[in-house]
Amino acid sequence: MAVRMKAWCGHDLEEHLLNTRSIVAGRWDSLPYKERVNQHLVNYEIEAVKAKLLRLKFDEEVVEMAAYLHDVGKATREFQRKLEGDCKHVTLKGHEVISAWVTFYAAYLKYRNCGEECARAHATLASVGVLLHHHGRRSIYEAVVGVKDVVENLTYKDVETMAD
Repeated sequence: MAVRMKAWCGHDLEEHLLNTRSIVAGRWDSLPYKERVNQHLVNYEIEAVKAKLLRLKFDEEVVEMAAYLHDVGKATREFQRKLEGDCKHVTLKGHEVISAWVTFYAAYLKYRNCGEECARAHATLASVGVLLHHHGRRSIYEAVVGVKDVVENLTYKDVETMAD
């Protein structure tokens, strides 16, 4: 039996990523917690971002991709180890750096047929959004320092796990 990855203690990572993508796509029906979220406010914010992207000639699917991959950096052994047992003092600083790296690569591959400049623009947009998704809680410096130990211990197996 495969071990389920965690987004946070007691919260399944795959479910979290799928739910986040569903919210960004405006698909609230299947979400178990939709009554606890101000759907109008969230939809307003998402539509405002998408409208700006469309004016800049970006594909709005890049926002869904970023939403889906925003926490994939938590799939490393180091972050999963932190989520074992008591989670009172757990910090996941730095997961967004790994998530942004994976998102850049995935978006670049998805958009490479539109040309180098187009692919890099979409990949940069998606990865910066992922990198900053905790900016209200911590600085980029804190995120980079937080990921140092994880990157030093990152293995090919971790990368394969995130790719699955």
